[in-house]
Amino acid sequence: MKSNYQEAWEAMNKLQEHSSKLNTIKDLIETAVKYTDDENVISLLEATENMISIYVDEFDDLFRAAWDKTIKPVYTDRVVRFNDAISDIDTANDGVLLKQDREIKNKINKSWVQFLGD
Repeated sequence: MKSNYQEAWEAMNKLQEHSSKLNTIKDLIETAVKYTDDENVISLLEATENMISIYVDEFDDLFRAAWDKTIKPVYTDRVVRFNDAISDIDTANDGVLLKQDREIKNKINKSWVQFLGD
């Protein structure tokens, strides 16, 4: 069974590998602009245009997968642990969630939502 760290590393490594593909396209464009005549520029730019669409779509998918494997589990785990801690405080206070505890919980949940964009 893979560890969370290994899954996160593999996902992020795939992003890095894909970034190399995008940089290849960037190099093609620079070469076309600097060193070729008009006919070659057109050919290189047509090839580049076709490649970039595929690579950008692939990058977007890899990025979402990396986010899901690295960020979302940390968020979920922290929210569960935080909610458990608040429940423990509430239980210790005979089921009455203190006003300041509720305010703290709301502020932390709001900051997580802002961070994740949910």
